[in-house]
Amino acid sequence: MDTTAGRGQTLFTGFRIAVVLVLAASFSVILGGRLGPAAGAPAERPVHILLMGDSLAWEAEQDFSLDATGSGRAAVDTMAFGGTALCDWLPRLDAELSSFHPQAAVVEFAGNAFTRCMHDPVTGQPYSGAALVAKYTADAEQAMRIFSAHGVTVYWSSAPAFRDGSPTPGELSDVWRVIAGTWTDARFEDAGQAVLDHGRYTDYLPCLPHEPCTYTNPATGQPAARVRAPDGIHFCPTGAGAVRGLTAYCRVWSSGAWRYGAALLAPVARDYHV
Repeated sequence: MDTTAGRGQTLFTGFRIAVVLVLAASFSVILGGRLGPAAGAPAERPVHILLMGDSLAWEAEQDFSLDATGSGRAAVDTMAFGGTALCDWLPRLDAELSSFHPQAAVVEFAGNAFTRCMHDPVTGQPYSGAALVAKYTADAEQAMRIFSAHGVTVYWSSAPAFRDGSPTPGELSDVWRVIAGTWTDARFEDAGQAVLDHGRYTDYLPCLPHEPCTYTNPATGQPAARVRAPDGIHFCPTGAGAVRGLTAYCRVWSSGAWRYGAALLAPVARDYHV
């Protein structure tokens, strides 16, 4: 039986920060980075990283940012919110890049079509199917023109599969792969695998070191981490269903958000030694 008894918000906020700071050091060692400049070395300008996306990036934002900035060698800004699509951020992107000056951007979108820019101007209906994929493709090309003009390397990152088998996350991953093969300053990263079981949807994964292990996988009877929300899309293990893609702040340990945030950051940490 799943249990979360005894886990208060204050305990988990403190635990989350402690865990992510430990992992920041671990990732720095694993990925060949360093925890700070050598004694007497001149201070380096922090690597500026932009995180852009929908509710999945928004859920992972805190862990992503703590992990990235724990070494003191990175600064993070975000353009992420539940229910949004790539086209919602395009009008603000040039100004964001001009003010924040990122070297790298991590971009995640799972295929929302709630907002006006994702509605067919003729019918007024949300794009779906092939039309939705075509719209995201066109928007990704426009985004790359803006990013490229500012000299930003973009890491297009997959969203994890949904429980209902929706093909959209996989279809958009194919779009990101094409973009990465077309633009020299674009990369594709399959970050969604961090919360999947060998590519398949799962609610539970074996616990990792340094995280609470308070759930039980009903299929195995073994202690486990719950990595997905009850809606089969998001990460918060106690989260209510999303409203137009918008989820509430998670008040318990979210192993899925933690793992996904680390996976989103990993290629940037690798390439920029964060």
